[in-house]
Amino acid sequence: MQTWPQHPIGSVSAIQRDVFEQTVATAVNAMQAGCLEKVVLSRTKTLPLFEGFDLLQAFCS
Repeated sequence: MQTWPQHPIGSVSAIQRDVFEQTVATAVNAMQAGCLEKVVLSRTKTLPLFEGFDLLQAFCS
């Protein structure tokens, strides 16, 4: 079973380039082995929400 890097709960920090490159290599190896068809590697960005923001309404719009 593959283990994938995750941000620790409650903490968001920039991923180091070598860690990202290793994650890409792991994903490529998994695809070449037939374990995965598609991989989307992404980062997170935390932004403040304006007062009154309705998450459900935002997704339903």
